[in-house]
Amino acid sequence: MGLTRPCVTRVTSPLPYVNSINIARRHGLSVQVIERFTEDVCRACEALQPDILLSCFQPLILSKRLLTLPKLAALNVHPSLLPKYGGIDPVFWALRNGERLMGITVHHIIPKVDAGDIVTQRVVDIPFDYTYEDVDDVLTKTAAELISELVNLAGEGSLPHLPQDLSKRSYYSRPREGDTTITCDQDSQTVQNIMRACYPYRIPIALINGRKVRLWKARVDNASVFLDRAPGQLGSTPDGFLTVQVRGGGQLVIEIASFGLWSILPARLLFAISGIGKHSRQ
Repeated sequence: MGLTRPCVTRVTSPLPYVNSINIARRHGLSVQVIERFTEDVCRACEALQPDILLSCFQPLILSKRLLTLPKLAALNVHPSLLPKYGGIDPVFWALRNGERLMGITVHHIIPKVDAGDIVTQRVVDIPFDYTYEDVDDVLTKTAAELISELVNLAGEGSLPHLPQDLSKRSYYSRPREGDTTITCDQDSQTVQNIMRACYPYRIPIALINGRKVRLWKARVDNASVFLDRAPGQLGSTPDGFLTVQVRGGGQLVIEIASFGLWSILPARLLFAISGIGKHSRQ
């Protein structure tokens, strides 16, 4: 069975994806950049008469009209091991929760979001120091491999239907400010997880002496443990970076920070100018 030539459609602003769009065009693929599924977009999709509709890493819910277009299947490529981490931004939530095993699921699309029968999955072991960007790179490559495999399966007419155990389902919405906020009563592992889940696409916030501080560059130091220091105690490293004690003896080391989106300064200078609190050299 032969499959028709694919069309790549981006449901987003084109700026972050210029490179992938150029690659697609070099391979003779039609690319249309859209913000939403308008009537014109739906008509264009109908004209393609697709064998497979493939939705990859995009947050919009497809209409029944679009789902009935493909001859073989409408499939979603989701960056989690469903039924865990259904919904929006599963990479953020998996890192935020300290997961080590992540992966890609390809599943049939049904009206209930991320709940359709599974075609295939692949598990990826995530190193403890990977940030969102690192995980995104790994999962994107994994997804590309799985897409190649499933196109071959579709050509043979043998796409599996493996039901999800929805009793084990977890579902998440878009992260809010509180989900990216660090407080001194969190332990160092939780602080590390928040920063990994944010960088480089979000800027985590730390609550320090009642002020919201945006952490443009920061890290967790577990090598220097100070069990006699209270959470929230300020200090500095020998090379002049600001430190904030967290629960369990670890430290949040802040190099570059701001109180808003502007006036981004070395943390020690920012704190000195603002008078947010005194800190002693360690």
